[in-house]
Amino acid sequence: LEGTMILKRINLRYNSGDAITVKVYTDGDTTTARTWSDGNTYGTLPANTSGTKYIRLRPSIRCKYFMIEVSTASSTNDVEINKMEFEVG
Repeated sequence: LEGTMILKRINLRYNSGDAITVKVYTDGDTTTARTWSDGNTYGTLPANTSGTKYIRLRPSIRCKYFMIEVSTASSTNDVEINKMEFEVG
């Protein structure tokens, strides 16, 4: 893509005993998470042990390119991301 785009949605299917935090960094800045449309600097995925839950996050962030950080609190629980899709426009 030339120019800027809007990262409209992040769609995930996952399996985790802990809540997951999703942060977005843009345009080469790997230290400052961008503010989402709801005013937070992250999205939260609730714990999901069935692996069947499909969650849509809506960051609505304008950028040229982006980096996604997916993390949980310190824990011994397994985390599995089965599918991650990005909708841009």
